[in-house]
Amino acid sequence: MIQLIQLQVRKTFDDAIEEASAFLLRNTYPTYSKVPPIIQALRKLPLGNFISFPAEILRTGANIISIGLKEAAHPNNAIKQMGIRRLTGAFD
Repeated sequence: MIQLIQLQVRKTFDDAIEEASAFLLRNTYPTYSKVPPIIQALRKLPLGNFISFPAEILRTGANIISIGLKEAAHPNNAIKQMGIRRLTGAFD
C-alpha cells in the first residue's frame, strides 16, 4: 500500500479567496470540460451539436441552488444574504 505524505502548508488569505473564487466559477458557469463522459459520447451521435449545453444548464443550475442553500444557512449574515440573493436569482 502506498501512503502519500500530505504536507500542511498554511494558505494566505489571497490564496483562500482565489481558491473559493475558482470553485464558485467552475461550478456555476458552463464549462464544457465538466460534461460527463456519457454526454460527450452522445455528442458524436446525429442528435444535434448542442447536447452539451442542456447538460451544463442542469449541472450549473443544481450547483447554484446547492451553493445558495449552504450560504443561506450560514451563521454570518453577509454570507446568508449572498445565499438568499443567489437563490432568488436561481428562481427568477
